[in-house]
Amino acid sequence: MAVEDPYAADNEAQEDMIISPQAVAADESLSIEKKLDKLVAMKQAVGQRGADGTLDPALVSRQMQDIDAAMARVQSQSDPVDGTKEGSRRPDDM
Repeated sequence: MAVEDPYAADNEAQEDMIISPQAVAADESLSIEKKLDKLVAMKQAVGQRGADGTLDPALVSRQMQDIDAAMARVQSQSDPVDGTKEGSRRPDDM
């Protein structure tokens, strides 16, 4: 399966105006799997742009941090702990 470039002009992510990792993580219309797919595609695109020199290394680092944080947020939404609604937080253990 080919990975979409989230920065491509004809890309679905571009059409939806979802171009930031935080926006992908917060988009309630997307399934968790679709969010993770988009974030992985973003990570690959940023890495490629860094590798070919079209994106400053400091910006690559910052974008990767943002994408990793968004992925962690999405993964926490997909980890139901006690059978409650998806994304619910665990009660504090005292």
